[in-house]
Amino acid sequence: MLRNGCKEGEKGVSSRRTYEEEKGSRKASEETKKKVVGKIRREIAEIVKQRRKLEYRIKHPSPLKQDFLAYVEYETQLNALHELHKKSGTCEMMKQSNKKVKKSKSDYASLHRTIEIYKLTLN
Repeated sequence: MLRNGCKEGEKGVSSRRTYEEEKGSRKASEETKKKVVGKIRREIAEIVKQRRKLEYRIKHPSPLKQDFLAYVEYETQLNALHELHKKSGTCEMMKQSNKKVKKSKSDYASLHRTIEIYKLTLN
């Protein structure tokens, strides 16, 4: 038997199978990645659409108190969703390395946006 697990006459058959299996798994992972990227783009487009709608409401000449409250509620829910996404991704990273994950700009962006909405409400 050879090192690659083949008999003397079957030289390279196992390595060809392994290559084909790797190629197939790479192709499957690329398809999965494309699906995930497509889903993320749709989510971002929906967030932009909803924020634009809420921004138009509060920039109206006579905005209502409910408009501001709806915007704050939406941002709060969006922040909770961001935390959920972050935890699902960082848990795996933390298991791989024992480092503490730093907070990014996006962690503070939603809170900053909510504070700005409250400031607009008071003006």
